[in-house]
Amino acid sequence: MRKISLENKPDGNQLVIKCDYDPAIIYHIKTLPGRTYNVALKAWLVPKLFVKEVIYALKPLQFDLSPEVEELAKGEAKRNITLNLPLYDFQKAGAEFLMNNRFCLLGDDMGIGKSIMAIATCEELKIEKVLVITMASLKFAFEAEIKKWYSDASTQVVNGRLPERIIQYKSDAKYFITNYELVRQDIEILSPVKWPMIICDEATKISNPKAKQSRAIKLLQGERKLAMTGTPINNTPTDLFGIYDFLLPGLLGNFWQFRQQYCETDYWGNVTAYQNLAHLQKRIAPYFLRRTKAEVLKELPDKTYVDIPVELSAKEKKIYKAVKTEILHYLNVQDLSKIDFGTINNALTKLVRLKQITSHLSLVGDENESSKLEALKELLESVLVNGRKCVIWTQFAKMADILESELNAFKPLKITGAVKVADRPRIVANFAGNSENLVLVATSAGGFGLNLQRADTFIFYDLPWSISKKTQAEDRIHRIGQKANVVIYSLLAKDSVDYFVRDILHAKNKTAKEMFEGIKKILS
Repeated sequence: MRKISLENKPDGNQLVIKCDYDPAIIYHIKTLPGRTYNVALKAWLVPKLFVKEVIYALKPLQFDLSPEVEELAKGEAKRNITLNLPLYDFQKAGAEFLMNNRFCLLGDDMGIGKSIMAIATCEELKIEKVLVITMASLKFAFEAEIKKWYSDASTQVVNGRLPERIIQYKSDAKYFITNYELVRQDIEILSPVKWPMIICDEATKISNPKAKQSRAIKLLQGERKLAMTGTPINNTPTDLFGIYDFLLPGLLGNFWQFRQQYCETDYWGNVTAYQNLAHLQKRIAPYFLRRTKAEVLKELPDKTYVDIPVELSAKEKKIYKAVKTEILHYLNVQDLSKIDFGTINNALTKLVRLKQITSHLSLVGDENESSKLEALKELLESVLVNGRKCVIWTQFAKMADILESELNAFKPLKITGAVKVADRPRIVANFAGNSENLVLVATSAGGFGLNLQRADTFIFYDLPWSISKKTQAEDRIHRIGQKANVVIYSLLAKDSVDYFVRDILHAKNKTAKEMFEGIKKILS
């Protein structure tokens, strides 16, 4: 008589499968995720997370379950979203999927609200401590997204040198927001902590299982783990292994087992093709959710706006402060009772220098440094995938030249006022038809009247002075013929004139005096 016992191991983290040797039984056991054989116990061990998979695979073989395992198999009661948030139906469904799955990959297309679904999950479950890992250029953007919906939420962006970061980690904040490079550097501080929730944003950063960064992330302990990326398979199906090896170690076996089951290799061990992908899809299905724009487009607004806050370097801040002091002196000597729009235009002209400093130091001097440019490069890595294209707008022709040079990896095209009108249709045609030209850099002088629907992403490197010019620029890609949801990014240097342009100049019905006071406020 065959007998298989399935009991909780004393530490509560492993299921123990014991049976007499039988090739048929062993065959089924070897299909289980994360299985290992314990010689001392003479039993197979499987993480208890996979209790449903174990029962499903071994059900035909008639085995006994301990009461603890039977209770474990029932799982937790399904949870529903109850928060009063302005979520679309597909976002509510996504948040509920995250709430009911402790470990999962949210692979929704970019621009349809992965961040708000993650935040809603944390708030609905009343999670006390969350570690958010994202790209360096997106840390403040993630914080802004949290504050947008929960202004009282306590957040801590991890930044600066190690002594500063040590103090920051001791904060009593709920959300700790850091980047992948700092996690690797601070792993000895972070790995002993058992985080109630770990969120890996832009999770393709850990898709290479051999990278030191990926290995460091996998040392983190999380009661819940969420990975988010709009491109879960950035290059090959192997990308999934690295992400799931963080989320659910053992779900896809070790890397050698993954390659053996899903990869075809040549004599030298190089992957030449993939196999059993239907099986792979079935394996990850309970822990994977992906919706594309096309699937949910009817529920989406026609434009999605995303602000990307950028931290200026020490050198940039120093130069910015010096110029700001000079301008503030000019404003303070003006007679407030005689302020008119002529004086305002004078002040705005002087503010252009501040905009140039936040864009690139070479626009105002001999220094060659730009935190905003580095943030842009990092943003493009996540945006320009699967054939997507984007338009980058800047007010400054010299900045357009710099972007054309610095973004050469994306084969950029450029249209400014210096480009002959007769040449512009050819450039637009190349942008639409050539797969290697992923970026078009444009200024107001060169971008007027262009139809650029081939792009579904628009990035304001710096903001125009008027709302009408901003709308006109956006409408280069958001017009009849555009079939995709459009995402509009704005790169904003923190604590700078960039926020003044966004919040003050674009406000309607401002009197000259109100605008003048607004300028002084942003500088003070």
